[in-house]
Amino acid sequence: MSAPKQAAATVGPPSSAPTNMVISEAVADAPTQRFYAISLFIFIQALKFYDLLQLYAPGYGGPSETAFTLKWIGIDAAYLFLIPKLRIPWLSFGLVTTIVQIALAGIINICLSARISISITALGSLLLRTFYDRELSVLENQIRVSDIVHNASRILGKHTINILPESTAKLNPNQACFCIDVSGEQHNLRPRDIIVPIRLNATVPMLIQYSRINPENNKRTSHNITGKPLKQILKHVDYQKHQAWQFPLTLSEPGLYTLDRVQDTSKLDVRLYRSQVLVVACPSAALVVPERLRESPDRCTGDLDELSLRVTGLPPLKVKYNRWIEGRERASTIDAVKPLDYTSPLMISPREHVDGPGSTAQLSLTQGEPDELKSDGEQKLLQLADVDDIAWAQAHTVEVHLNASIATAGKWSYYIEAVEDACGNVVNYAAGSKTGTAKQSLLEQSAPEQAFIEAPSYQFIVHERPSIMFRGCSPDHPVRLLEGQEAKLFFDITSREQGSFMAALGKGDVDTLVPLNGAPFRNLTFKSKTAVTTVQEAGIYTIESFSSSHCKGSVLMPSTCVVITPRKPSIQVSFDSILDQCAGSIGLLADLTFTGQPPYDIAWKVIKDGKATLNRKRIDRGRHQLRFTPEEAGHYAYEFMSLDDANYKGISLASAGDEVKKEQIVHPLAGAHFDRKETRKCCIGDSVEIPVRLVGSGPWSLAYEIIHGSKRERFELTNLQSPAQVIKTPAMTQGGQYLVSLVSVKDGNGCHAPLEEVEASIEVRRDRPSVSFYTIDNKLETTIIDGTSVDLPLRFLGDGPWELSYSTPRGQGKVSMRDANGKLSVKEAGTYSLSAVQDAYCPGTVNAKAQTFTVNVFPRPRLSLPASSAEEIRPREHVRREVCENDEDSFDVDIFGAPPFAITYERALLNARGTEHDRKQLSLNAALPRVSIKAKTSPAGQYRYTFHGVADARYDAEDANGQFTLLQTVNPRPEAGFVQRGQSYQYCLEVDLAEQEADRVPVKFVGEAPFTARFRIKHELTGRTSYLTEQNIQTHTWSLQIPKSMLTLGKHAISIAEVSDAKGCARTSLDGQVFIAISERPSILPVSSRQEFCVGDRISYALQGTAPFKIDYEFQGSKKRATEHGPVFSRIAEKPGHFKILSLADSASKCRVAVNGLDKTIHDIPSVRVSEGKTIIESIHEGDQAEIVFHLYGTPPFSLTYTRSVAGKGGRQRVLETHTVSGIQENKYVIRSSVAGTFAATEVHDRYCRISLQN
Repeated sequence: MSAPKQAAATVGPPSSAPTNMVISEAVADAPTQRFYAISLFIFIQALKFYDLLQLYAPGYGGPSETAFTLKWIGIDAAYLFLIPKLRIPWLSFGLVTTIVQIALAGIINICLSARISISITALGSLLLRTFYDRELSVLENQIRVSDIVHNASRILGKHTINILPESTAKLNPNQACFCIDVSGEQHNLRPRDIIVPIRLNATVPMLIQYSRINPENNKRTSHNITGKPLKQILKHVDYQKHQAWQFPLTLSEPGLYTLDRVQDTSKLDVRLYRSQVLVVACPSAALVVPERLRESPDRCTGDLDELSLRVTGLPPLKVKYNRWIEGRERASTIDAVKPLDYTSPLMISPREHVDGPGSTAQLSLTQGEPDELKSDGEQKLLQLADVDDIAWAQAHTVEVHLNASIATAGKWSYYIEAVEDACGNVVNYAAGSKTGTAKQSLLEQSAPEQAFIEAPSYQFIVHERPSIMFRGCSPDHPVRLLEGQEAKLFFDITSREQGSFMAALGKGDVDTLVPLNGAPFRNLTFKSKTAVTTVQEAGIYTIESFSSSHCKGSVLMPSTCVVITPRKPSIQVSFDSILDQCAGSIGLLADLTFTGQPPYDIAWKVIKDGKATLNRKRIDRGRHQLRFTPEEAGHYAYEFMSLDDANYKGISLASAGDEVKKEQIVHPLAGAHFDRKETRKCCIGDSVEIPVRLVGSGPWSLAYEIIHGSKRERFELTNLQSPAQVIKTPAMTQGGQYLVSLVSVKDGNGCHAPLEEVEASIEVRRDRPSVSFYTIDNKLETTIIDGTSVDLPLRFLGDGPWELSYSTPRGQGKVSMRDANGKLSVKEAGTYSLSAVQDAYCPGTVNAKAQTFTVNVFPRPRLSLPASSAEEIRPREHVRREVCENDEDSFDVDIFGAPPFAITYERALLNARGTEHDRKQLSLNAALPRVSIKAKTSPAGQYRYTFHGVADARYDAEDANGQFTLLQTVNPRPEAGFVQRGQSYQYCLEVDLAEQEADRVPVKFVGEAPFTARFRIKHELTGRTSYLTEQNIQTHTWSLQIPKSMLTLGKHAISIAEVSDAKGCARTSLDGQVFIAISERPSILPVSSRQEFCVGDRISYALQGTAPFKIDYEFQGSKKRATEHGPVFSRIAEKPGHFKILSLADSASKCRVAVNGLDKTIHDIPSVRVSEGKTIIESIHEGDQAEIVFHLYGTPPFSLTYTRSVAGKGGRQRVLETHTVSGIQENKYVIRSSVAGTFAATEVHDRYCRISLQN
C-alpha cells in the first residue's frame, strides 16, 4: 500500500472580511504583482512603437492607420480596464480614473497614427514648468509662487466637536459558528484555541464576564476576564476609545458561549446585545480498509473495493471524496450523514420551527437550507437563544460503506476532498499540500481558520484478469507428433501486464477424444505472453486452469488440443520398357504409387557407363508416371533413392531392394535439330554456318534443303561421326529470306527417320550500310562559342551498332554508335571528315556529298574608347579633361560583340602619391554597341577607371579580350566663410558705424586665388535683399567692408551667396552668416497701473530695445542688478516692502537710461489661527456648547470664512455649513456651537490682501 498523500484542510467559519487581492499573496506579494503589471504595460507600449515604426516604414503594405488606431485603443483599454480588477494595491483605480486613463491612451494612439507632430521644445518647457515652477523674487531668490500663495501656515488649526455615543457590547457580531480540533489530530498544524470577537462601542472594558454550556453534560460555567490578563490583551489590540472596535475572546473548548456582563473603566455596566456563539468539534473523515487488504495493493477486475468512510463531527455531515482511475477523476458526494434517530435544531427549517413555551431554541439560518451543499469555507450563520440542552452539539462518528465494483484495470486512488458539519464548518483536504502554520489577526474571526493536515487516502492497483487458449490446434486441426520427435503446443495469452502466468494441463485418450479426469497432467509456468510447451505422446490435451501472479484467469476456446502420430510414407514402383520396331528398346516407363501425406518429393539416380546423375521431382498426388528416353545409346541403370512427404523427410528406399531398381540397354531413335533457332543475317555474297545436333547411333547421314522464294535446293551430308555438326550454306547471291529445313536422318543401325524440325531462317541484305553528315540549318557548317562543344548530326543505313572512322583537325578518330541518327560531339574548330563505316554484319560506304563538316568559332567581345571620350597618352592608357567637383560628366565606350553586354570595371580615387583608395568594383549592362558611363565627380581628386573586360551574349567577362585605363582629375570647389560665424554686431543708431568698425567682417577663403565673392545683405524686418560683389581677392583671409548706404535701422543678416576661384569652379551652397543690428535706445514701462501689491503677486514691466537687458532696481534699501533676455521683466513679491526701478540698458545701445516714477508698495498676506493653530478634539454631551476662537493677523478690517464638516466616504471631509463674517475690526473672533463637526477657516481678507484654501 502506497503512502498516503499530503493534504491541506481549511477549518473554520465562512469569511466576511473585505475582499482581498485576486492573486493570493502566497503566490506573489503586492510589490511583485505591481512589478509584473508595470512590466506588462511597458512591453505592450514597446510592441505599439514597433508596430508604429512598421506603419511609417517605406513600402509598408500592412493594415492602415485606422486599423492601427482601433487595434491599440482596444489593447490599451483592455489592459487599463482589467488591471484594477486584480485589486493590486496602488493599482486599484476607480471607475472614473480608469475611464480617464483609457481616454488619454486613445488620444495618444490617435496622435501617433495621424502623425500629429509635437514640439519637443514646447513639451519640454511645459514639463519643466510643471515640475520646476520656481521664479525669481525681488530679492533675486528662486522661489515657488505656490509656496507663498498656498502657504498652509497662513491658515492653521481645527476644532472638532464630538457628541459622545451610548456604550454597547455584542458577542460574535457576525453570528458565526466555530469549531475546535478536540481530537488532537490537527493540533500540531494549527492553534488549539480560537478567537471570537466581542464588538465594543465607545468604551474600554474593565471586566468581561461570559458563560459556557458543556454539550456533554449541559452544565453551565462562568468565566471572568479582568485585571492583568485583560490589560495584556488590550496591549496587543489597536482600538479607539470613542469608536467601535473588537475585543478578541480566546476559547479552547466546545460549547455554547453567552456574554453575561461588561463593565467599563467608570465601573458602569455596558448595554449588552443578546448574542451567543456555538463552538463544536471540527469535523473529520478517514478511509477504513479491512485488515486483510491493508498489506496488499493488488486487486482484480470484478472485485469490490471493500472501503468505508468514517466521518466524525456535528451531524448531519457531508463528505466529498474523489476516486482517480488511471488519471481520470470521479467526484462523489455523500449528504446527510448522521446516526439513526438523530435530530438537532440545525436540521429544522426556519419555516418549520414554531416558537412556544416548550421550545428550547430559536434558530436563524441566513445562508441556504440546512442540507444544502455549500462551497468550501461557506458557513451557516445561526443565532440560538434560551438554550439549556445542547447534547445534540456533541461530535458523532458514522461509518459509510462504499463497496463499489471494480471494472477498470489500472491505478485506483481514493482520497477525501472535504468534510462539512451541520454548522457549516468545512475541512478541505488538499492533496499534495505542504504542512504549515497560519498567522491570523485577532479581529478577523469571521474568516475561515486555515489548517493543513494529511489527507486520508488509499491506493491500490487493479489488474485485468488474463485469458488463455490454444493457438493453431483444435480437435479439427490436430498437432502432428512424428515418431521419435517432440511436438510443440502453442498458447495465446491475453493480458495487459507482463509477468509470470500459471496453467494446469490435462491429458486424455486420443482415440476416444475424451479428457481423463484426475490430477493435472502437467503444471506450466510462463514468463511472458509467448507461451509454448512440448509433448512426447499423442493424446488429447486440455487447459484445466489458468492464473497470473495476481488474478485467476479465463480459459477460452479452443481449450482442447489433439496430438496424433502420422505413419511414415511408402512407395510402390513398376517398370515397363518403351520399344521401337527398328531400334528396339528406346526408353523406360516407371509407374509410382505413394502412401502418406502429400505432397511427395522423390529422388532417383540414372547411371550410364559408370556415370551417375541425381534427379528429384515434387508430386502432389498419390500416383504418377515417369518417362525415361535417353538421346544417346548405352547401358542405363535407374534406382529410386529417398522419399519425402508432408510429415517426414529423407525416408530411405534402400530397404525396398530391386523393387525400386531397373537396368536397360537403350538404342535411341535417330534424330537431328538445330542448336539455335534465331534468324541469322548476312551480307549479299556471303555464306552462313548453322550448327546442328544429331541424335542416335552414328555414323549418320543428314538430308536438308535451302529454300529461297519458289526455289528449293536439296543437300545431303554423309558419314557423320560426331553428333555436333555444322551446315555451311553456299554464297547468298540474292537478297531476301532463305530457309534451311532438315528433311531426314539415318543412323548407324540403318534406321531412317523423317524430321519435322522448324526451319532455320537467314536474312540476306540487299544493300550495303552507309554513313553521311546531316546539315545544321541546311548547311554542313556551324559556328560555336570558343571552349564549348557541338554535336554534328550523322545518318546511318544498315543494322547497328556501327563502327565509324573519321578524321579531325588533330588526327584520326574512331567511335561506335547504336543510333541511326547518332551525333558526333566535337570541341575544336576545323573540318571533320568521315573515313569508313561498318554495321553489325557488313562493311559500308561513305556518302561523298556529305563526307565533311566545318566548325567555326565566334570572336570574343572587346572594348575601346572613341577619340571624343579621352586622349590616349600610351597604349591602353587614356586621360580625360578636368572637371569641377559635383559637375555632371560622362564618357562613351565602344563595344564589339553580340548584345546584350555586361561591362565590368573598377573605379579608384588616387591620393597625392598615386596610391589607390576608395576602390569600388562596378558593372554596367548595355544593349547597344556604344554606352555612356557617368563619371564620379565627388569628392575632388584624381579618379582612375580600369576596364577589366566585357561579357556579351556568348562569352563571360573573364573570357573577353582587352583591358585599358582612363584617368580624370576632379578639381575641388572653392570655399568661403566668416571667421566669426554667427557673430552679431549691435550698435545704437546715433553712433557713427565707421567708428565702430561694423563694416569690417573677416572672411576666410579656401581654393586657388584669385577669388570672386558675391555677398547677400538681408534686412530681417523688411525682407529687402541686396548683393555686393567683390572681385580679384588675392589672399585667403580678407576683410569685408559693407558700404554705409546698404545698412539701415534694424537687424541685417550678411551671408555669402557665391564664390569662385582661378580654375573656374564655383560654390553657391555656403553655410554661415553674421548679423549687424542698428538699434534705438531702450525703454521700460509697467504692465499694470497698480501701486499696491501683495506678497506672492507678480510685478511686471515691458521692455523695448535689444535683448538682453540689464535692469538696476532697489528693494527695502538694497540695490540689485538683473539681466533679462525677453521683452518682459517680472519679479515675485517675496516679502513686504518698497520696490523701485533705477536704470535700464540693452545689449545694443551700450548706454544706460535712468528711470523715475516706477515705484511699487508690497503688503504682507493676512493669516488666521483657529484654537491657537492647533487641532483640538473636544467631546461634549448632548446639550453642552463648545467655544471656537479665531485669531486674525493683518490690517483690519477683516473678512473671515469658515466651515463645519464631518467625515464622509473614503475618509474625506463632507462640508455641512459655510459661514462668512465681514467688517471684523478686532484681531480675535469667537463662536459657540453645540453640534458635532470640525470647524476650520478656509479664507481671510484684510484691507489689501486675501488668502484662501480653495485656490
